[in-house]
Amino acid sequence: MAEETEQKAPVIQTMCQGLHQYYTRMGQGNRYLNDDGVGLFSAYCDEYGYDDTTILDEFADVEECVLCDFDEDFPLAPNQQSLVGEARKRAIFDILLRSKDDPDSLGEIPHLEQKDFDLVRKVDIEHVKRLYNKYCPVVFNKELGNDGGLITLLAFQHKHKRFDFLANLVDSYNRYRVQVDPGAYPIDWGNLHDNKHFTGVNRKLTVNVQGKDTNTAYRQFATMCIQSYGTRMVPQLMYINSTQRINDSLAEFVQYLQDAITFVSNLVKKGSTICPFQMDFCVAFKNTVATFSDSHTAVKENDDDDDDDDDDQAADASDQKEENDDKKDWVQDIQKKLEANKLKYSVAAQDSTERRRFGILFQKFFADHKISEHVNQHQHYLHNKRLIAFADRRKGAGKKDDVYMYEPPNDLYTRDIPTGDDFLPEWFISSSVTCILPSISYDADDVVGNKTSDETVRNAAGTNLGAATHAKGRVITLSFHVLSEDKIKLYLYWNGAIIRFFPTDIKVVLCEMFVASKANKKFIEDESGELDKLIKDMESKLVDKQFEEWLKWYPVPQSKRNN
Repeated sequence: MAEETEQKAPVIQTMCQGLHQYYTRMGQGNRYLNDDGVGLFSAYCDEYGYDDTTILDEFADVEECVLCDFDEDFPLAPNQQSLVGEARKRAIFDILLRSKDDPDSLGEIPHLEQKDFDLVRKVDIEHVKRLYNKYCPVVFNKELGNDGGLITLLAFQHKHKRFDFLANLVDSYNRYRVQVDPGAYPIDWGNLHDNKHFTGVNRKLTVNVQGKDTNTAYRQFATMCIQSYGTRMVPQLMYINSTQRINDSLAEFVQYLQDAITFVSNLVKKGSTICPFQMDFCVAFKNTVATFSDSHTAVKENDDDDDDDDDDQAADASDQKEENDDKKDWVQDIQKKLEANKLKYSVAAQDSTERRRFGILFQKFFADHKISEHVNQHQHYLHNKRLIAFADRRKGAGKKDDVYMYEPPNDLYTRDIPTGDDFLPEWFISSSVTCILPSISYDADDVVGNKTSDETVRNAAGTNLGAATHAKGRVITLSFHVLSEDKIKLYLYWNGAIIRFFPTDIKVVLCEMFVASKANKKFIEDESGELDKLIKDMESKLVDKQFEEWLKWYPVPQSKRNN
Protein backbone atom coordinates (compact mmCIF):
# COMPACT_ATOMS: atom_id res chain seq x y z
CA MET A 1 0.00 0.00 0.00
CA ALA A 2 2.85 2.38 0.83
CA GLU A 3 4.36 1.68 -2.60
CA GLU A 4 1.08 2.61 -4.36
CA THR A 5 1.01 5.92 -2.49
CA GLU A 6 4.60 6.64 -3.53
CA GLN A 7 3.86 5.81 -7.20
CA LYS A 8 0.90 8.17 -7.48
CA ALA A 9 2.59 11.10 -5.73
CA PRO A 10 3.99 12.88 -8.83
CA VAL A 11 0.57 13.58 -10.38
CA ILE A 12 -2.00 13.44 -7.59
CA GLN A 13 0.21 15.13 -5.00
CA THR A 14 1.12 17.89 -7.45
CA MET A 15 -2.55 18.43 -8.29
CA CYS A 16 -3.43 18.45 -4.62
CA GLN A 17 -0.79 21.08 -3.86
CA GLY A 18 -2.06 23.25 -6.72
CA LEU A 19 -5.64 22.90 -5.49
CA HIS A 20 -4.54 23.80 -1.96
CA GLN A 21 -3.09 27.02 -3.37
CA TYR A 22 -6.37 27.65 -5.17
CA TYR A 23 -8.48 27.04 -2.05
CA THR A 24 -6.17 29.31 -0.06
CA ARG A 25 -6.62 32.04 -2.66
CA MET A 26 -10.39 31.59 -2.31
CA GLY A 27 -10.12 31.93 1.49
CA GLN A 28 -10.76 28.22 2.19
CA GLY A 29 -7.24 26.89 2.69
CA ASN A 30 -8.00 25.53 6.17
CA ARG A 31 -11.10 23.65 4.96
CA TYR A 32 -9.11 21.95 2.22
CA LEU A 33 -6.84 20.06 4.65
CA ASN A 34 -8.09 17.54 7.22
CA ASP A 35 -6.64 17.17 10.72
CA ASP A 36 -3.85 14.96 9.35
CA GLY A 37 -2.87 17.50 6.71
CA VAL A 38 -4.33 15.46 3.83
CA GLY A 39 -6.02 17.47 1.07
CA LEU A 40 -9.58 16.88 -0.12
CA PHE A 41 -8.43 15.78 -3.57
CA SER A 42 -5.83 13.30 -2.29
CA ALA A 43 -8.37 11.85 0.16
CA TYR A 44 -10.89 11.44 -2.68
CA CYS A 45 -8.32 9.68 -4.87
CA ASP A 46 -7.34 7.34 -2.02
CA GLU A 47 -10.98 6.49 -1.33
CA TYR A 48 -11.78 5.62 -4.95
CA GLY A 49 -8.47 3.98 -5.83
CA TYR A 50 -7.08 6.39 -8.42
CA ASP A 51 -3.43 6.18 -9.40
CA ASP A 52 -1.29 8.05 -11.94
CA THR A 53 -2.68 6.09 -14.87
CA THR A 54 -6.39 5.97 -14.08
CA ILE A 55 -6.57 9.61 -13.10
CA LEU A 56 -5.26 10.72 -16.49
CA ASP A 57 -8.09 8.81 -18.19
CA GLU A 58 -10.57 11.12 -16.44
CA PHE A 59 -9.34 14.11 -18.46
CA ALA A 60 -10.35 12.58 -21.81
CA ASP A 61 -13.93 13.87 -21.60
CA VAL A 62 -15.30 16.62 -19.37
CA GLU A 63 -18.80 15.14 -19.46
CA GLU A 64 -17.56 11.80 -18.12
CA CYS A 65 -15.09 13.19 -15.58
CA VAL A 66 -16.21 12.19 -12.09
CA LEU A 67 -13.26 14.00 -10.46
CA CYS A 68 -15.35 17.18 -10.67
CA ASP A 69 -17.46 15.76 -7.83
CA PHE A 70 -14.58 15.45 -5.35
CA ASP A 71 -15.92 18.45 -3.36
CA GLU A 72 -19.62 19.27 -3.55
CA ASP A 73 -18.84 22.71 -2.05
CA PHE A 74 -16.06 23.50 -4.55
CA PRO A 75 -15.40 27.28 -4.33
CA LEU A 76 -15.63 29.21 -7.59
CA ALA A 77 -14.62 32.77 -8.33
CA PRO A 78 -17.25 35.49 -7.76
CA ASN A 79 -18.06 35.70 -11.47
CA GLN A 80 -18.69 31.91 -11.59
CA GLN A 81 -20.70 31.40 -8.42
CA SER A 82 -24.04 31.47 -10.24
CA LEU A 83 -23.06 28.62 -12.59
CA VAL A 84 -25.03 25.37 -12.35
CA GLY A 85 -25.09 21.99 -14.07
CA GLU A 86 -22.72 21.40 -16.96
CA ALA A 87 -21.42 24.98 -16.86
CA ARG A 88 -20.33 24.56 -13.25
CA LYS A 89 -18.78 21.19 -14.03
CA ARG A 90 -16.81 22.71 -16.93
CA ALA A 91 -15.47 25.47 -14.63
CA ILE A 92 -14.29 22.89 -12.07
CA PHE A 93 -12.83 20.69 -14.82
CA ASP A 94 -10.77 23.61 -16.14
CA ILE A 95 -9.33 24.21 -12.67
CA LEU A 96 -8.49 20.51 -12.25
CA LEU A 97 -6.77 20.57 -15.64
CA ARG A 98 -4.68 23.56 -14.58
CA SER A 99 -3.77 21.82 -11.32
CA LYS A 100 -2.35 18.97 -13.42
CA ASP A 101 -0.63 20.97 -16.15
CA ASP A 102 0.24 24.27 -14.43
CA PRO A 103 -0.41 24.11 -10.67
CA ASP A 104 1.43 27.37 -9.94
CA SER A 105 -1.17 29.24 -12.03
CA LEU A 106 -3.69 28.45 -9.29
CA GLY A 107 -1.67 30.36 -6.72
CA GLU A 108 -2.11 33.79 -5.26
CA ILE A 109 -2.29 35.81 -8.48
CA PRO A 110 -5.66 35.65 -10.26
CA HIS A 111 -5.66 36.39 -13.97
CA LEU A 112 -7.07 39.85 -14.57
CA GLU A 113 -10.22 39.55 -16.65
CA GLN A 114 -12.67 42.15 -17.90
CA LYS A 115 -15.62 40.32 -16.34
CA ASP A 116 -13.96 40.50 -12.91
CA PHE A 117 -13.72 44.29 -13.09
CA ASP A 118 -17.25 44.51 -14.48
CA LEU A 119 -18.43 42.54 -11.45
CA VAL A 120 -17.59 45.44 -9.08
CA ARG A 121 -20.90 47.07 -8.20
CA LYS A 122 -21.87 50.16 -6.24
CA VAL A 123 -22.89 47.95 -3.31
CA ASP A 124 -19.34 46.51 -3.23
CA ILE A 125 -17.82 49.98 -3.19
CA GLU A 126 -20.11 51.16 -0.40
CA HIS A 127 -19.27 48.02 1.63
CA VAL A 128 -15.53 48.65 1.25
CA LYS A 129 -15.99 52.30 2.23
CA ARG A 130 -17.64 51.22 5.47
CA LEU A 131 -14.82 48.78 6.23
CA TYR A 132 -12.04 51.30 5.65
CA ASN A 133 -13.90 53.95 7.60
CA LYS A 134 -14.25 51.51 10.50
CA TYR A 135 -10.77 49.96 10.60
CA CYS A 136 -8.49 52.36 8.69
CA PRO A 137 -9.84 55.86 9.41
CA VAL A 138 -6.40 57.46 9.29
CA VAL A 139 -6.42 56.46 5.61
CA PHE A 140 -10.14 56.88 4.95
CA ASN A 141 -10.19 60.41 6.35
CA LYS A 142 -7.73 61.52 3.65
CA GLU A 143 -10.63 61.61 1.18
CA LEU A 144 -10.22 57.95 0.27
CA GLY A 145 -13.98 57.57 -0.12
CA ASN A 146 -14.00 60.30 -2.77
CA ASP A 147 -11.10 58.84 -4.75
CA GLY A 148 -13.08 56.94 -7.38
CA GLY A 149 -10.13 55.05 -8.83
CA LEU A 150 -8.58 53.87 -5.56
CA ILE A 151 -11.86 52.88 -3.92
CA THR A 152 -12.82 50.92 -7.05
CA LEU A 153 -9.51 49.04 -6.94
CA LEU A 154 -9.98 48.26 -3.24
CA ALA A 155 -13.49 46.93 -3.92
CA PHE A 156 -12.08 44.71 -6.69
CA GLN A 157 -9.32 43.56 -4.34
CA HIS A 158 -11.79 42.73 -1.58
CA LYS A 159 -13.56 40.29 -3.89
CA HIS A 160 -10.26 38.42 -4.31
CA LYS A 161 -9.65 37.57 -0.67
CA ARG A 162 -6.02 37.76 0.43
CA PHE A 163 -4.92 39.05 -2.97
CA ASP A 164 -2.96 42.25 -2.26
CA PHE A 165 -3.62 43.89 -5.61
CA LEU A 166 -2.84 47.47 -4.56
CA ALA A 167 0.30 46.51 -2.63
CA ASN A 168 1.61 44.41 -5.53
CA LEU A 169 1.04 47.28 -7.96
CA VAL A 170 2.78 49.83 -5.74
CA ASP A 171 5.60 47.44 -4.79
CA SER A 172 6.35 46.51 -8.41
CA TYR A 173 6.51 50.20 -9.31
CA ASN A 174 8.93 50.77 -6.42
CA ARG A 175 11.10 47.82 -7.45
CA TYR A 176 11.53 49.60 -10.75
CA ARG A 177 12.49 52.81 -8.95
CA VAL A 178 15.08 51.00 -6.82
CA GLN A 179 16.54 48.81 -9.56
CA VAL A 180 16.37 51.09 -12.60
CA ASP A 181 15.11 54.67 -12.30
CA PRO A 182 14.71 56.28 -8.83
CA GLY A 183 13.07 59.41 -10.23
CA ALA A 184 10.34 57.71 -12.28
CA TYR A 185 6.73 58.66 -11.60
CA PRO A 186 3.91 56.09 -11.81
CA ILE A 187 2.90 57.35 -15.24
CA ASP A 188 6.51 56.95 -16.43
CA TRP A 189 6.52 53.36 -15.21
CA GLY A 190 3.15 52.69 -16.81
CA ASN A 191 4.28 53.94 -20.22
CA LEU A 192 7.43 51.81 -20.45
CA HIS A 193 7.39 49.66 -23.59
CA ASP A 194 8.65 46.59 -21.71
CA ASN A 195 6.20 46.85 -18.79
CA LYS A 196 4.43 43.51 -19.22
CA HIS A 197 1.72 44.47 -16.77
CA PHE A 198 0.13 46.54 -19.52
CA THR A 199 0.66 44.23 -22.48
CA GLY A 200 -1.28 41.23 -23.75
CA VAL A 201 -4.79 40.82 -22.35
CA ASN A 202 -4.27 43.55 -19.73
CA ARG A 203 -3.77 46.09 -22.53
CA LYS A 204 -7.44 45.78 -23.50
CA LEU A 205 -8.89 46.01 -19.98
CA THR A 206 -11.08 48.93 -18.97
CA VAL A 207 -12.43 49.81 -15.55
CA ASN A 208 -15.71 51.43 -14.60
CA VAL A 209 -14.31 53.91 -12.08
CA GLN A 210 -16.75 55.18 -9.46
CA GLY A 211 -18.01 58.63 -10.35
CA LYS A 212 -17.09 58.48 -14.05
CA ASP A 213 -19.53 58.02 -16.92
CA THR A 214 -17.13 56.19 -19.22
CA ASN A 215 -14.70 53.35 -18.60
CA THR A 216 -11.04 54.12 -17.94
CA ALA A 217 -8.22 52.27 -19.70
CA TYR A 218 -6.54 49.87 -17.25
CA ARG A 219 -3.09 51.45 -17.71
CA GLN A 220 -4.42 54.86 -16.72
CA PHE A 221 -6.46 53.36 -13.88
CA ALA A 222 -3.50 51.46 -12.37
CA THR A 223 -1.01 54.35 -12.52
CA MET A 224 -3.67 56.70 -11.13
CA CYS A 225 -4.15 54.35 -8.16
CA ILE A 226 -0.41 54.20 -7.47
CA GLN A 227 -0.30 57.98 -7.48
CA SER A 228 -3.31 58.13 -5.13
CA TYR A 229 -1.62 55.66 -2.76
CA GLY A 230 1.01 58.29 -1.96
CA THR A 231 -1.70 60.89 -1.34
CA ARG A 232 -4.28 58.87 0.58
CA MET A 233 -2.00 56.52 2.50
CA VAL A 234 1.73 57.23 2.76
CA PRO A 235 4.06 59.11 0.38
CA GLN A 236 6.57 56.99 -1.56
CA LEU A 237 10.06 57.19 -0.07
CA MET A 238 12.31 59.41 -2.18
CA TYR A 239 15.62 58.21 -0.81
CA ILE A 240 17.79 60.01 -3.38
CA ASN A 241 18.86 63.58 -2.55
CA SER A 242 17.29 63.58 0.91
CA THR A 243 17.67 66.80 2.87
CA GLN A 244 19.19 64.93 5.83
CA ARG A 245 21.06 61.74 6.64
CA ILE A 246 21.21 59.73 9.84
CA ASN A 247 24.44 60.29 11.75
CA ASP A 248 24.95 56.76 13.06
CA SER A 249 26.54 53.42 12.26
CA LEU A 250 24.97 51.73 9.24
CA ALA A 251 26.52 48.40 10.24
CA GLU A 252 24.88 48.50 13.66
CA PHE A 253 21.50 49.35 12.16
CA VAL A 254 21.83 46.47 9.70
CA GLN A 255 22.50 44.24 12.69
CA TYR A 256 19.14 45.34 14.09
CA LEU A 257 17.61 44.59 10.69
CA GLN A 258 19.12 41.11 10.60
CA ASP A 259 18.00 40.38 14.17
CA ALA A 260 14.46 41.52 13.35
CA ILE A 261 14.27 39.32 10.24
CA THR A 262 15.63 36.31 12.15
CA PHE A 263 13.19 36.89 15.01
CA VAL A 264 10.19 37.04 12.64
CA SER A 265 11.45 34.01 10.70
CA ASN A 266 11.68 31.98 13.91
CA LEU A 267 8.18 33.05 14.94
CA VAL A 268 6.74 32.01 11.58
CA LYS A 269 8.06 28.48 12.07
CA LYS A 270 5.41 28.06 14.75
CA GLY A 271 3.00 27.58 11.83
CA SER A 272 -0.71 28.23 11.57
CA THR A 273 -1.07 28.91 15.30
CA ILE A 274 0.57 32.34 14.92
CA CYS A 275 -0.17 33.72 11.44
CA PRO A 276 -1.27 36.30 10.57
CA PHE A 277 0.54 38.82 12.75
CA GLN A 278 2.41 42.12 12.48
CA MET A 279 5.73 43.16 14.04
CA ASP A 280 6.95 46.74 13.90
CA PHE A 281 10.60 47.41 14.80
CA CYS A 282 11.58 51.04 15.36
CA VAL A 283 14.98 52.61 15.89
CA ALA A 284 15.37 56.19 17.16
CA PHE A 285 18.67 57.97 16.46
CA LYS A 286 20.36 60.85 18.23
CA ASN A 287 20.54 63.20 15.26
CA THR A 288 20.65 63.69 11.53
CA VAL A 289 22.97 65.82 9.43
CA ALA A 290 21.56 68.24 6.86
CA THR A 291 22.81 67.55 3.34
CA PHE A 292 21.67 70.95 2.09
CA SER A 293 19.34 73.68 3.30
CA ASP A 294 16.59 75.55 1.54
CA SER A 295 17.34 79.21 0.91
CA HIS A 296 14.74 81.95 1.20
CA THR A 297 17.11 84.71 0.12
CA ALA A 298 16.55 84.53 -3.63
CA VAL A 299 16.28 87.96 -5.30
CA LYS A 300 12.72 88.76 -6.41
CA GLU A 301 12.01 90.86 -9.49
CA ASN A 302 9.10 92.64 -7.86
CA ASP A 303 8.92 96.25 -6.79
CA ASP A 304 6.00 95.73 -4.44
CA ASP A 305 7.51 96.26 -0.99
CA ASP A 306 4.38 94.92 0.70
CA ASP A 307 4.64 91.67 -1.22
CA ASP A 308 8.34 91.50 -0.34
CA ASP A 309 7.48 91.97 3.33
CA ASP A 310 4.86 89.21 3.14
CA ASP A 311 7.34 86.88 1.48
CA ASP A 312 9.97 87.69 4.08
CA GLN A 313 7.52 86.98 6.90
CA ALA A 314 6.54 83.66 5.33
CA ALA A 315 10.20 82.74 4.92
CA ASP A 316 10.93 83.70 8.53
CA ALA A 317 8.00 81.60 9.74
CA SER A 318 9.22 78.63 7.69
CA ASP A 319 12.75 79.07 9.05
CA GLN A 320 11.40 79.25 12.59
CA LYS A 321 9.40 76.03 12.09
CA GLU A 322 12.48 74.32 10.66
CA GLU A 323 14.52 75.42 13.67
CA ASN A 324 11.80 74.23 16.07
CA ASP A 325 11.63 70.86 14.30
CA ASP A 326 15.42 70.52 14.62
CA LYS A 327 15.28 71.09 18.38
CA LYS A 328 12.15 69.02 18.98
CA ASP A 329 12.43 65.67 20.72
CA TRP A 330 10.11 63.65 18.50
CA VAL A 331 10.29 60.49 20.60
CA GLN A 332 10.31 61.93 24.14
CA ASP A 333 10.16 59.67 27.22
CA ILE A 334 9.26 56.20 25.92
CA GLN A 335 8.73 54.53 29.27
CA LYS A 336 6.62 57.39 30.58
CA LYS A 337 4.37 57.18 27.51
CA LEU A 338 3.91 53.43 27.79
CA GLU A 339 3.06 53.62 31.47
CA ALA A 340 0.68 56.57 30.99
CA ASN A 341 -1.28 54.49 28.48
CA LYS A 342 -1.10 51.36 30.68
CA LEU A 343 0.44 49.29 27.91
CA LYS A 344 2.14 45.96 28.54
CA TYR A 345 5.87 46.43 27.94
CA SER A 346 9.32 45.11 28.77
CA VAL A 347 12.68 46.82 28.42
CA ALA A 348 16.32 45.75 28.40
CA ALA A 349 19.62 47.59 27.93
CA GLN A 350 21.51 46.00 25.02
CA ASP A 351 24.73 46.73 23.18
CA SER A 352 25.37 46.44 19.45
CA THR A 353 26.93 42.97 19.75
CA GLU A 354 23.82 41.47 21.32
CA ARG A 355 22.38 38.50 19.39
CA ARG A 356 18.88 37.10 19.67
CA ARG A 357 18.02 40.43 21.32
CA PHE A 358 14.38 40.32 20.25
CA GLY A 359 13.89 36.65 21.10
CA ILE A 360 15.28 37.21 24.60
CA LEU A 361 13.14 40.33 25.09
CA PHE A 362 10.06 38.48 23.82
CA GLN A 363 10.46 35.83 26.50
CA LYS A 364 11.06 38.55 29.10
CA PHE A 365 7.80 40.17 27.97
CA PHE A 366 5.87 36.97 28.73
CA ALA A 367 7.63 36.52 32.06
CA ASP A 368 7.15 40.14 33.15
CA HIS A 369 3.40 40.00 32.55
CA LYS A 370 2.86 36.38 33.57
CA ILE A 371 1.18 35.49 30.30
CA SER A 372 1.55 32.33 28.25
CA GLU A 373 3.11 32.37 24.79
CA HIS A 374 0.20 30.19 23.64
CA VAL A 375 -3.42 31.11 24.36
CA ASN A 376 -4.24 27.45 23.70
CA GLN A 377 -2.79 24.58 21.66
CA HIS A 378 -4.25 26.08 18.47
CA GLN A 379 -3.45 29.76 18.96
CA HIS A 380 -0.25 31.68 19.68
CA TYR A 381 -0.36 34.93 21.64
CA LEU A 382 0.52 36.93 18.49
CA HIS A 383 -2.17 35.37 16.29
CA ASN A 384 -4.10 38.21 14.61
CA LYS A 385 -2.18 40.77 16.67
CA ARG A 386 0.44 43.46 16.28
CA LEU A 387 3.46 43.97 18.55
CA ILE A 388 6.10 46.71 18.58
CA ALA A 389 9.81 46.74 19.45
CA PHE A 390 11.57 50.09 19.86
CA ALA A 391 15.33 50.57 20.13
CA ASP A 392 16.40 53.92 21.59
CA ARG A 393 19.87 54.94 20.31
CA ARG A 394 19.59 58.59 21.39
CA LYS A 395 22.29 58.13 24.04
CA GLY A 396 24.87 58.03 21.26
CA ALA A 397 27.79 55.83 20.26
CA GLY A 398 29.45 53.55 22.81
CA LYS A 399 26.44 53.31 25.11
CA LYS A 400 23.88 50.56 25.44
CA ASP A 401 20.53 51.00 23.73
CA ASP A 402 17.30 50.73 25.69
CA VAL A 403 15.17 48.28 23.71
CA TYR A 404 11.45 48.09 24.45
CA MET A 405 8.83 45.57 23.42
CA TYR A 406 5.18 46.49 23.93
CA GLU A 407 1.60 46.16 22.81
CA PRO A 408 0.08 49.09 20.92
CA PRO A 409 -3.09 50.72 22.25
CA ASN A 410 -6.05 48.36 22.28
CA ASP A 411 -8.37 49.85 19.69
CA LEU A 412 -9.77 48.88 16.28
CA TYR A 413 -7.03 50.79 14.51
CA THR A 414 -3.76 49.60 15.98
CA ARG A 415 -3.65 46.22 17.75
CA ASP A 416 -6.00 43.46 16.59
CA ILE A 417 -6.01 42.51 12.90
CA PRO A 418 -9.54 42.38 11.43
CA THR A 419 -10.60 38.87 10.40
CA GLY A 420 -12.97 37.22 7.97
CA ASP A 421 -14.78 39.55 5.59
CA ASP A 422 -13.39 42.50 7.56
CA PHE A 423 -9.78 41.63 6.68
CA LEU A 424 -8.09 44.52 4.84
CA PRO A 425 -4.49 44.26 3.54
CA GLU A 426 -4.05 48.01 4.10
CA TRP A 427 -4.87 47.68 7.81
CA PHE A 428 -1.21 46.82 8.46
CA ILE A 429 -0.01 50.13 7.00
CA SER A 430 -2.87 52.07 8.57
CA SER A 431 -2.06 50.68 12.03
CA SER A 432 1.60 51.72 11.78
CA VAL A 433 0.70 55.17 10.48
CA THR A 434 -1.86 55.61 13.28
CA CYS A 435 0.48 54.82 16.16
CA ILE A 436 3.98 53.55 16.81
CA LEU A 437 4.48 55.28 20.16
CA PRO A 438 1.41 56.95 21.71
CA SER A 439 1.37 60.38 23.27
CA ILE A 440 0.93 60.74 27.04
CA SER A 441 -2.84 61.15 26.68
CA TYR A 442 -3.36 59.11 23.53
CA ASP A 443 -6.80 59.52 21.96
CA ALA A 444 -7.23 57.24 18.95
CA ASP A 445 -10.17 59.12 17.45
CA ASP A 446 -8.26 62.37 17.67
CA VAL A 447 -5.20 60.82 16.00
CA VAL A 448 -7.13 59.39 13.04
CA GLY A 449 -9.11 62.57 12.48
CA ASN A 450 -12.52 61.47 13.74
CA LYS A 451 -12.51 64.42 16.11
CA THR A 452 -10.36 67.47 16.74
CA SER A 453 -9.09 68.27 20.21
CA ASP A 454 -8.23 71.74 21.40
CA GLU A 455 -4.64 72.55 20.36
CA THR A 456 -3.65 73.29 23.94
CA VAL A 457 -4.89 69.87 25.04
CA ARG A 458 -3.06 68.17 22.17
CA ASN A 459 0.22 69.94 22.93
CA ALA A 460 -0.01 68.95 26.58
CA ALA A 461 -0.44 65.32 25.52
CA GLY A 462 2.88 65.36 23.67
CA THR A 463 3.73 63.77 20.34
CA ASN A 464 1.90 60.73 19.02
CA LEU A 465 4.56 59.06 16.90
CA GLY A 466 3.29 57.23 13.83
CA ALA A 467 5.34 55.47 11.18
CA ALA A 468 4.68 58.36 8.78
CA THR A 469 5.76 61.06 11.26
CA HIS A 470 8.78 62.69 9.60
CA ALA A 471 10.60 63.18 12.95
CA LYS A 472 13.38 64.97 11.03
CA GLY A 473 14.56 61.58 9.78
CA ARG A 474 15.55 60.43 13.26
CA VAL A 475 13.29 57.36 13.41
CA ILE A 476 13.19 54.30 11.12
CA THR A 477 10.34 51.81 11.30
CA LEU A 478 10.66 48.29 9.87
CA SER A 479 7.17 46.82 9.56
CA PHE A 480 6.66 43.10 8.95
CA HIS A 481 3.29 42.02 7.56
CA VAL A 482 3.21 38.26 8.14
CA LEU A 483 0.21 36.58 6.49
CA SER A 484 1.70 33.10 6.39
CA GLU A 485 5.03 31.28 6.35
CA ASP A 486 5.39 31.97 2.63
CA LYS A 487 3.93 35.48 2.59
CA ILE A 488 6.09 37.92 4.59
CA LYS A 489 6.32 41.57 3.55
CA LEU A 490 8.77 44.09 4.97
CA TYR A 491 8.15 47.83 4.66
CA LEU A 492 10.54 50.60 5.64
CA TYR A 493 9.23 53.97 6.87
CA TRP A 494 11.54 56.94 7.10
CA ASN A 495 11.18 60.70 6.94
CA GLY A 496 7.40 60.49 6.60
CA ALA A 497 7.42 58.06 3.67
CA ILE A 498 7.34 54.33 2.87
CA ILE A 499 8.89 51.75 0.54
CA ARG A 500 8.77 47.96 0.28
CA PHE A 501 12.18 46.81 1.48
CA PHE A 502 14.32 43.90 0.29
CA PRO A 503 17.73 42.92 1.71
CA THR A 504 19.57 44.01 -1.47
CA ASP A 505 18.27 47.53 -0.77
CA ILE A 506 20.89 47.85 1.96
CA LYS A 507 23.33 48.82 -0.80
CA VAL A 508 20.89 51.03 -2.69
CA VAL A 509 18.42 52.61 -0.27
CA LEU A 510 19.91 52.44 3.25
CA CYS A 511 23.27 53.78 2.14
CA GLU A 512 21.47 56.96 0.97
CA MET A 513 19.85 57.40 4.38
CA PHE A 514 23.03 57.32 6.51
CA VAL A 515 25.99 59.70 6.51
CA ALA A 516 28.81 58.72 4.16
CA SER A 517 31.37 58.22 6.93
CA LYS A 518 34.49 56.12 6.37
CA ALA A 519 33.02 53.31 8.45
CA ASN A 520 29.72 53.35 6.58
CA LYS A 521 31.45 53.45 3.18
CA LYS A 522 33.67 50.54 4.15
CA PHE A 523 30.65 48.54 5.29
CA ILE A 524 28.86 49.05 1.96
CA GLU A 525 31.93 48.43 -0.20
CA ASP A 526 32.22 45.06 1.58
CA GLU A 527 35.62 43.82 0.42
CA SER A 528 35.31 40.81 2.73
CA GLY A 529 32.07 39.58 1.16
CA GLU A 530 30.40 39.34 4.58
CA LEU A 531 27.62 41.77 3.68
CA ASP A 532 26.68 39.73 0.61
CA LYS A 533 26.45 36.61 2.80
CA LEU A 534 24.29 38.53 5.24
CA ILE A 535 21.98 39.68 2.44
CA LYS A 536 21.56 36.13 1.14
CA ASP A 537 20.71 34.90 4.63
CA MET A 538 18.06 37.63 4.99
CA GLU A 539 16.62 36.81 1.55
CA SER A 540 16.17 33.17 2.53
CA LYS A 541 14.02 34.24 5.48
CA LEU A 542 11.91 36.93 3.79
CA VAL A 543 9.63 34.82 1.60
CA ASP A 544 6.65 36.21 -0.31
CA LYS A 545 5.52 33.67 -2.88
CA GLN A 546 2.60 35.83 -3.95
CA PHE A 547 4.86 38.69 -4.97
CA GLU A 548 7.38 36.27 -6.48
CA GLU A 549 4.55 34.89 -8.62
CA TRP A 550 3.49 38.43 -9.51
CA LEU A 551 7.02 39.21 -10.70
CA LYS A 552 6.99 36.05 -12.82
CA TRP A 553 4.00 37.38 -14.68
CA TYR A 554 5.11 41.02 -14.56
CA PRO A 555 8.92 41.29 -14.26
CA VAL A 556 10.57 44.61 -13.43
CA PRO A 557 11.00 46.59 -16.68
CA GLN A 558 14.60 47.37 -17.61
CA SER A 559 14.10 50.33 -19.94
CA LYS A 560 14.21 53.93 -18.76
CA ARG A 561 11.64 56.64 -19.29
CA ASN A 562 11.97 59.05 -22.17
CA ASN A 563 13.26 62.37 -20.86
